[in-house]
Amino acid sequence: MLPLFDQTDGSAAPGLPKDPRAVFAMAAPFYDFESPDLKPWHLKATYQLYDEKGKPTEQGTYEYWWASPKVHRSSWTRPALSHTDWYTTEGKHAYQATSGRLQYFEYKLQGALFSPLPDSSDLDPSKVRLDREPIGSRGNKLSCIMVVPLMPQHGQV
Repeated sequence: MLPLFDQTDGSAAPGLPKDPRAVFAMAAPFYDFESPDLKPWHLKATYQLYDEKGKPTEQGTYEYWWASPKVHRSSWTRPALSHTDWYTTEGKHAYQATSGRLQYFEYKLQGALFSPLPDSSDLDPSKVRLDREPIGSRGNKLSCIMVVPLMPQHGQV
């Protein structure tokens, strides 16, 4: 079991590493949804799309069925379209789409839902620093780890 953060002051729970990279490494096994030891499972989530002005447009449903590391299916459905991807034991990919294309953010749903941790490539110490900061109010604080990009010397990007 992964120890949680103290919800009163945002400090790390006893036994939880102080180094943010070590916290991510400790949490990673809990987000391994590709393990062959898993039994088949299904996830269903709803999402909201917004226009350029921040106004809600369409609401959709994302579903994911997992049978094994190679056999799984993803489906997106909303009033303007439907899209399904299938992955087979042979490593083949098939899809069916109607009425248009998925938006960029719809494709990113799976990663956001299954892996809330940053990729190890996004944690390169030469490119980012990790800051731990308590977030919350009224004595209910959680320890938040922020990924902060490092600026090149002399401020040139």
